[in-house]
Amino acid sequence: MKQFKTNVIKKKELRESQLNALRTIADTLYNAFGPYALATSIKTPETKTDQYGVTIYTKDGMTIVENLLMNLPIEMSVREDVKNIARDTVKKVGDGTTAACILSYLIFKWLVKANEEFNIPEKVLVDDLRRVTKKVISHIQAKGREATEKDMFDIAMISTNGNYEVSKAIYEIYQKHGMGVHIDTGISNTENHVLKEFDGISFNQGYWNEYFINNPDENTSEITNPKIYVFEDPVDSKYMRAFFDKILVDNIFEPMQLMSGKKIPMVDPKTGNNITDKNGMVIYKKPRAIIPTVIFSSAYGTDMKSMADELLATFRNYPPEMRPPLLSVTNIHDIEALQDLCTLTGATIIKKYISEEAEKYDQERGRTPTFDNIHEFAGGAEKVVASSTSTKVINPYKMYETVDDGKGNVTIKLDENGRPVNTEIYNELLRMVEQHIENLKKDKKDLKALYLATRRLHRLKGNLVEYLVGGVAIADRDYVRDLVEDAVLNCRSAAEEGVGYGANFEAFRALNEITKEENTPDPYKEYSMEGILLDVYTTITCMLYESAFEGNTEEAKSFAVKSIQNGCPANLAELKIISRDWNEETKSWTHKISTESAEYVFSNKRPVLSSIKSDQVVLNAISRIIGTSFATNQYFTPMVEMNGYADSPIVVATQEK
Repeated sequence: MKQFKTNVIKKKELRESQLNALRTIADTLYNAFGPYALATSIKTPETKTDQYGVTIYTKDGMTIVENLLMNLPIEMSVREDVKNIARDTVKKVGDGTTAACILSYLIFKWLVKANEEFNIPEKVLVDDLRRVTKKVISHIQAKGREATEKDMFDIAMISTNGNYEVSKAIYEIYQKHGMGVHIDTGISNTENHVLKEFDGISFNQGYWNEYFINNPDENTSEITNPKIYVFEDPVDSKYMRAFFDKILVDNIFEPMQLMSGKKIPMVDPKTGNNITDKNGMVIYKKPRAIIPTVIFSSAYGTDMKSMADELLATFRNYPPEMRPPLLSVTNIHDIEALQDLCTLTGATIIKKYISEEAEKYDQERGRTPTFDNIHEFAGGAEKVVASSTSTKVINPYKMYETVDDGKGNVTIKLDENGRPVNTEIYNELLRMVEQHIENLKKDKKDLKALYLATRRLHRLKGNLVEYLVGGVAIADRDYVRDLVEDAVLNCRSAAEEGVGYGANFEAFRALNEITKEENTPDPYKEYSMEGILLDVYTTITCMLYESAFEGNTEEAKSFAVKSIQNGCPANLAELKIISRDWNEETKSWTHKISTESAEYVFSNKRPVLSSIKSDQVVLNAISRIIGTSFATNQYFTPMVEMNGYADSPIVVATQEK
């Protein structure tokens, strides 16, 4: 008999490990859940600059999950899945990462239960989860409303756990600059918070790859006075790729080679032969400066991979602060946004042609790109700054009138109030969009078009503000910065998408409405995905309220029920507990709440608000990622030695002699 082990882990061990990992994550994050929860201390590893590491203090779910380590491959895979859910939540709405991670466990646990006790196949459960997710999202969307400046204060108060100073600052920014303002966060070198104001346009897409980062302190890419190129169509053909390569070679790579001493012969574009002097000697190109370059595009094709690998390999050879001044921003699918960018930067859009007539039309007007004129298609701006989630184009060259003092100094022209003077191009664009909005309002038919047009106007008017977070110590500063970032991203999402209630209430309310309409049975007695999700959201709502009531489930349940009855979540920050008594029978505290406080927390005078997208993003991410994870019945470890999930060999084979 010969015994051997494989790297295959079967369904039973896989499912147990997935549940254990999710339970561990949920239990860990429960301690940071809700306004009454305290911070988590995390000791970071040693680094070259700090041999002892540092201690950070945070309540941010994303940060906690990133620092939670597990020693087995399945568990680490689950942690990565949960990180992806949290990352998707952060990127789109800023807040709600802790709830997203806890919900992942609660939903996964119910899927396992439905599979084992109701004998529902995994695929059916996953399909059903995605079906009900769409239904819930549709209900939530119907509840959203346009955000106001006052809403920004309330959203920030919830996201920052009641930090009045930060919330007031964010409110005042929106009050001064309007709902289209774009706020970014950074670090102040002082104890105090600092606000920096710029003018420009912004996008909710960031750098293509982290190797474009040249400011490691802020994890941003900052390009000063760049040439800006805009590709309307995906760079997914030889035609478009050739222009992309031409830009990179001319602006970045060839100057780098020439500056390093490499000899590059001049070539006749018509014949492809080297150009020589009268003596027959080859003429070489002279060294020239690198041109700061920013490329915007809708998408890159798969054939770009080789070029991308080469490009990023070059960047990896440099420390961030010494990388070439190049930035690529992609996944911008809003054609109007790209066209507006061209208008305000002076760029001409680079596009494919599927019609000879269209190409001829543009040729006659000098709008068709060629190898000879491609650089004439570039626009410019004072600066472009990109993070992982957003890009801001500061003072595009065609946005404001300028003044030349005759000595080579060009400044933005200011009016009597000290505000920049718009160019006629900019004013005309604003008038066109405003008129479009007025027409849509009169028509009252296409609400989606109205929303998109309003969003476009906000983007065009979007003044840019940097909120630089200060602090006495690094730990203090970073803790506040986490809160500010959550608040800023949530406010930005609410301004663009609309506002709703926070604390997972919108999904909780939607599921209550759905189950009532459809007379959904009790999921503990009969299978129902609608009932399962209602139970999950009831549980997490109770968990939130338990944080205020020191684990008393009954008190938490009464608040959960009352929130549905009143049509809004309770603002626990306003809850005033007069006294508490220990109940020996239930082994829990009971609390006496002031009558005034009990009425106020549900009064909506200090509402619990969030972006209407929050619950939609969270549930959708869980449905996709946890659904995919659940729809597996075996797991392969990278090596046989890593299969520590069975005490005895998995496979026993008989070897005949």
